[in-house]
Amino acid sequence: MSVVLPLLLALAAPPAPVVTVQVAGLASAEKTPRAVRRGETIDLSLGQQLDGLTIVVTAPQGTAVRVQRTVTTSISLSDEGPHRDLPGLADQVHPAQLAVALDESGRRFKIANPSDAEQKAGAYTRATIERELRRRKDTRWLTAYQEGGCCAQVIEAPSQARVDVQVYGDKGWTTALTFNLRLPMGC
Repeated sequence: MSVVLPLLLALAAPPAPVVTVQVAGLASAEKTPRAVRRGETIDLSLGQQLDGLTIVVTAPQGTAVRVQRTVTTSISLSDEGPHRDLPGLADQVHPAQLAVALDESGRRFKIANPSDAEQKAGAYTRATIERELRRRKDTRWLTAYQEGGCCAQVIEAPSQARVDVQVYGDKGWTTALTFNLRLPMGC
C-alpha cells in the first residue's frame, strides 16, 4: 500500500515541460547562440545592452512560453574611469517586466533595457558606503571617498538582470528555468 500511493500521485501530476534556452547576440567571440544552464550567470561585455540579446526557447509543441526579466540596481563609486562596484549595499530589485516575443512562434524574445525608473538604487548614506568599504578592507577607495574629489561621485546603475523562462500548465505560469545576466557597472 505504501508503494501504491506515491505511484498514483506521480501519475496524477504531469511533469513540467522541459525547456532549453539559448542566448544570441552576446558580444563575445561566440558567433552562434549560446546554451544556458539553469542558475547560470553570464557576464555581459562592456557597453553591451540587454536589448541586443535574443532569448531563444525550445519547448514541446503546444507549450505556451513567456520570458520576463527582473533588474537589480546597485551603486558604484566613480573616479573618472576606474570605479568600485558595491553590489549588495543598496540593491533595489525592480518589478518584473515581460520580454517581447519577436515572432508568432512565441519562442524568440527580446529583453528590454532597464527603464529610467530601473536606474535607481535603494537607500544609502555616506556612512553606509564608508562602513561597506571598511568591511571590504578597501582602504584605497575609502580614503578617496572620504577626501572627496572625483571619487565622491556615486553612480546608480543596473547590475544584474534575472531572466525567468516560464511555461503555462495546469497550475498557471510556472518558472521552468532561471538564469542571470551580470551587467558591467560604472562604464
